[in-house]
Formats: sequence, structure tokens, C-alpha cells
Amino acid sequence: MVEKRSGDELDLVGSSIRAVYGTSVSTSLFVVSGLIYAFVTTPSTAGEFFFISLLISLIMRPIAGIAKTLHKIGSESGENVSSYLGIALGFSGIYLLGITGCLFILSDFLAEQTIYRNELFIIAVVLAITGIVGNMTTGLLSAVGYPGYITWIQAVIDFCRLSTLLVFADTVSTVTDIITVNVSFSLLIYLPVFYYIGILPSIPNRDEIARSWDFAKWSIPDQVVDRLSYSMPVYVLGIVATPTAVGIYEAADRLSDFGATISWRLSSPLMTKVSGEWSVNKDSMHEYLDSAVTGGTGVTFAVIGYLISSYSTLSSIVFPEAPFIFSVTMMLVGGINILRGFWTLISHAMEGVNQPSVSLTTKLYGLIISVPVTVLLAGEYGAIAGAIGYIVMNIVISVYVFKYSRDYFGRLLVDWNLVVRYIISTIISGAVSYAIIQSIQIVTGSMVLSAVIGAFCCIITYGAVMYLISDQAKKVIRRALKLTKSTQTPDNQSENE
Repeated sequence: MVEKRSGDELDLVGSSIRAVYGTSVSTSLFVVSGLIYAFVTTPSTAGEFFFISLLISLIMRPIAGIAKTLHKIGSESGENVSSYLGIALGFSGIYLLGITGCLFILSDFLAEQTIYRNELFIIAVVLAITGIVGNMTTGLLSAVGYPGYITWIQAVIDFCRLSTLLVFADTVSTVTDIITVNVSFSLLIYLPVFYYIGILPSIPNRDEIARSWDFAKWSIPDQVVDRLSYSMPVYVLGIVATPTAVGIYEAADRLSDFGATISWRLSSPLMTKVSGEWSVNKDSMHEYLDSAVTGGTGVTFAVIGYLISSYSTLSSIVFPEAPFIFSVTMMLVGGINILRGFWTLISHAMEGVNQPSVSLTTKLYGLIISVPVTVLLAGEYGAIAGAIGYIVMNIVISVYVFKYSRDYFGRLLVDWNLVVRYIISTIISGAVSYAIIQSIQIVTGSMVLSAVIGAFCCIITYGAVMYLISDQAKKVIRRALKLTKSTQTPDNQSENE
């Protein structure tokens, strides 16, 4: 059984470093997954898979909202996690029954209006059940004080999925095949982890139900809107464009999403820490918020430096039949992800101090403005229209999130000195990456080799420059090396997570 810890006991730097380690692996796999899906089938089939899986993710998003309620309240000092687990599981079971009936009734309508097909109904229900298992496991693991390990679990799942797809590429040819592989490894790994945590659900009392409702009434719709805001271009393109447009956009998004995904993963330990500090009325969280939020966006800057230096190479490798559309889509999404990293972390910090309404309302503003833009442009520009809509949405959300954070915290939660150092490191690492990519292509003629080596060199150069010019980065890197060399188990360390 895992030893329970509350959020105020969490060491944010250590937990964040563990999250970055796991996220670096899982996000790298996520980045190449779009290419693998297209490789084992076709861009069109991959686009259909992306649309179906993201559609089910959207439909089941209220489960993520109740899992976040478990995460938030369970990480507070003195709370009974088993009661909130009981609430989460009860809600999930009732919701699953209701949504399965609705899907059955609406199956024909979805088939007529989108690229969904009726024969995918059963596998879609299985995918929904798998989503519940995953959300309950990660929510519970965060609630008991171990958010940094979630990314490693996801990394193992992704590695198993993609390796299996590559090994059996000759036999995997349909959307059902891909989903079957995905859900199999999710269940094989999430269920043992859930069992190992060792917490059983219990019947909650009225006060616990009331506390859950106070947070869930915002977190549930927020999770639905969160999925809409992240995957809005895929949904719109899946309705008004073609499967190929969806495939191009999603592959470009995944390639350029490395930094923003790390920011999103870091938001879990940040929320756990802020929630724990807030629950015992500590003011110390104000001392680390600026650096934590800005620090969590660091990799988004490195990614845009690499994309600028390698966009022509990447587009020639990934979508040689549509290099211009792919490269423009990738650059637009990668650039705006810098803002997405900031507002994601700020929103989660505000959720940690019991302000979940901010995250919901800001995303609604973004969707209201960006969806019409995407719909109007999708017919003519396809995947590029999705990227333009994504930019509009993130700008709108950022403006409102920054406004609300200034109102609540008294500042923007941005360390501007650190931002300047990020920009310097981005310029230098991008230039080094470009020189290496071009040199390798001249010597070997291999675009793939140059892109891979260029990516490693870009990240290494970025980290080295940050180490030299930023004391904060130097502290984090040294701590990361210390954790890497440590042979102690987490429970025996003097500074847990």
C-alpha cells in the first residue's frame, strides 16, 4: 500500500523533476505517435482514429472533472481520501450507463454528421470504460501525494502501445485495431497500479458530498471545456473538413506540443502543492508561484527554437505530399504553445486555491471566439484553419487568465527575468540546431538522422545556456542530477517527491 501524504508535505521541485522525467519520455512517444499511426495505416485512417478517440475523450470528460475533485480535496490535510474515491466511482458508474444509452441513440446521427461510423460503437464504449479506469487511477495517485509518478505510468503505457503497433504493423489496419491495442495496455497497467495504492472506496457523509459538489460543479464542466479548447480544431475539421485534414493537423500538433504537454503535466504537482499549502493557511506559496509557473513553461521555448531550425526538414519527412500545409500548421501551433504553457499552469494554481471557476470561464471565452473563425476558414485552408483557430483561442484565454491572476494574486505570476533568459537560450539553441541539421544533411544526406540529432543538440544546448545564465535553472538541474544519482527509494528520502 502507498503511504498517503497531503499536499503541504510535497516537495514541489522534486515532484516536478520526476514529472519532467516521465513526461519527457511519454511526450516524446506522444510526438511520434501521430507518425506511427499514419505509418501503420494511412493518414486518412489515422485522422479517423484521432477524431473518434478525442470524441470519446470529450464525452467522458466529466469523469476527469470528478477525478480532479478527488485530486484536489484528497490532497488537503486531514481529508478522508476513500470517501472521495467512493463519490468519484459512484458518479462514474452512473454517468457511464447514461452516456452509453445516449451514444446508442445518437449513433446514426453522429455517423451522418461526422466521420464517425456505426460499427465503431462497441469499441468506443470499451474506450470510454478505459478512460474511467485511467482517470480514477491518476486522480487517486495525485490525491495521496504522488503526482510526479503519473507521467512514468503514462510513459510505460505509451511505449507498450506504440511498440506493439510497430511490431504488428502488417496486421494493424483499422481504427478498431488501433483502439484495441491502446485500451489493452491501459487496462493492463492502470488496474495493478490502482490495486497497489491500496485505498478502497467508502460511503461518504453529507459534508463530504457537499464539499465535492462545491468543487465538482466547476471542475466537471471545466474538464469538458478543457478538452474542447485543446482539441477544438480536430472536432471542427472532423465535421466540416476531411479525415486527411484531421490527420495533418493532429500530427503537426503532436510534433509541436512537447513543451506545452510538459507544462500540463507539471500542473498536477503544482496544484497538489498549492492545494496543500492553501488548506493549512500557509502564505509560503506566494514565494514560489512566479518561478514555478514561469519555470514550467521553459521547454515550450526550446521547442519553438527547434521547430524554427528544422521545419522544412520535418515537413519533408512527415508529410512530403503536403509539406507547406504541414510546416505552417506545425509552426503556428508550436509558437502559440508558449502562451498555452503559461495559462495552463496559472489556471491550475488558481484551482489549488479553490478558484476552479476561472479555468472554466476563460476557456468558454476562448471557444466562443475561436470556433466560428475555424469553421469559416476550414473549407478553404483545412489544417491551417485549425491552427489559426487554436491561436485565436489561446490568445483570448491568456488575456483573461492573466487578468484574473492579477486580480487574485496581485501579479501575473510571470518571472520576467527568467523569460528573457529563455529567449536568449532559444535563439542560441535554435541556431546551433540549424547548423547541425544542415551539416549532417550535407555529409550524410539523411533528413531523419539530422532531425533526431538536431533535436537532442537543441535541448542540450538550451539546457547548457540556461545553466550558465540562470541561477534558478542551475539549482533545478543540480537537483535533477542529485535525484538521478540517488539510490534511495522515495519513502526513505529526506525530501520526498
